[in-house]
Amino acid sequence: MLNWLKFRWRWLISAAIFVCVVVLWTWALGGLSTQREICEVTATGKDCESYNILIATAWKIAKATDHWSALITGIATFAVAVFTWTIWRANRNQLRHTREVERAYLVGGGPVTDEQPRKFILDVANYGKTPASPKQFAIEMCEFRELPSKPKYLEPTYERDTLIDEIAPQQKKSICAREVPNFETPIVYGRFWYNDIWKQERYFSFILRVGTRKSVGIGLATHPDLGLIGIDPEYTAWK
Repeated sequence: MLNWLKFRWRWLISAAIFVCVVVLWTWALGGLSTQREICEVTATGKDCESYNILIATAWKIAKATDHWSALITGIATFAVAVFTWTIWRANRNQLRHTREVERAYLVGGGPVTDEQPRKFILDVANYGKTPASPKQFAIEMCEFRELPSKPKYLEPTYERDTLIDEIAPQQKKSICAREVPNFETPIVYGRFWYNDIWKQERYFSFILRVGTRKSVGIGLATHPDLGLIGIDPEYTAWK
């Protein structure tokens, strides 16, 4: 890419020189003067000297732009500022994209034991590319028909469980076990909060249906497909 740009600029400069030579040569063949005077006003009058038409033209252009130097400088400064801002924005977006790709992604849920009393095992796995640092978690269980309109862990006075740990990429851990009440249709839901390597707070939420009969439906397992319509998005929210 860089070599191509160098070649392009060389070609443009060569073409510009060639055009100038051709124009000057045609001008001379036409019997027109190839000299122009450049005059300076002095105390004794005008002091004029004859120069090649190209030099004289360049001098007059420079003289004309001298009156607009402040405006040109302002425009150039603005252009540099816009360019700098564009580079900064591109770098910021690239950094944000990189962090989203490389960050930790924790997911969780878990099974229920078969033996009595039955217990829900909270498993956490990191499917990201960098370590995650869990800080807190919450688990709630209730009867299906008594599911709150919003998760309890969103209440200001809710006490979260503390969890200080680190989960490497592609690692899975079981972090706690809770006894499942003898509900007709048990529901278990929760959330865990963690930090990525950039100290950004993240979280993952889950809600699961717990099977109560070994030979019916999902058996004694847990399943995320609740078939619920209109439940609050906070039950499955993640960040």
